Amino acid sequence: MNLQLTKGPWRKGCTPDPIEYAKLAAVYVKTLNESHRHSTNLILAIHYQVPVVTIKERIRKCRMMGLLTYPGKGVRGKSAMTYKAIEMLREAEVSI
Repeated sequence: MNLQLTKGPWRKGCTPDPIEYAKLAAVYVKTLNESHRHSTNLILAIHYQVPVVTIKERIRKCRMMGLLTYPGKGVRGKSAMTYKAIEMLREAEVSI
């Protein structure tokens, strides 16, 4: 997965393009699958150089935008990218 990410692309108070949320959704799912731990938000917070609370809010926004699925009842941290997110990344020519 090559998402052309740079550290700290979002600064506090900035509203990024929706494609940035789609990239975050892809990175979140990839990190979730690779880490097999409950520290996915911490890993992303370190990568983006923002507090963990900010990452949680951005992930919540991804879900509200329909880019990530919600985990099932009693299932912790299991999400998947939606068709909408995949199409946004394809249109922006970002390889998944």
